[in-house]
Amino acid sequence: MPWKQTDTMSERIKMLSDHLSGDYTATALARKYAVSRKSVYKWLGRYEAEGWGGLDDESRAPHRQASAIGAEVEAAILELKARCRIGERRSYGGSWSRELGGKCARPRARSAQCSNDTG
Repeated sequence: MPWKQTDTMSERIKMLSDHLSGDYTATALARKYAVSRKSVYKWLGRYEAEGWGGLDDESRAPHRQASAIGAEVEAAILELKARCRIGERRSYGGSWSRELGGKCARPRARSAQCSNDTG
């Protein structure tokens, strides 16, 4: 006899069908499907709010990036890069650092082991 294979979506549909038949309480469904009552109530709530589509897994990706910079700052940086040709070559202390008010990080002095580098 082969193993019974199911996926989570079909199990959620079965659970919801059992609930809609009126034969099971949330506690009985939790026992039958080996999930917590909290999960049963979550799926019932999603079904009531969104229909069958609410039973799909939701994305676990963050809704926004916490470290993202604002659109105004991004536009200013891109305009400055285009105007000063930043990114074409490494230039410390060039015109772009003066335009930023000299608040740019200055490079460290090269160590003895890097003195042969041509940069």
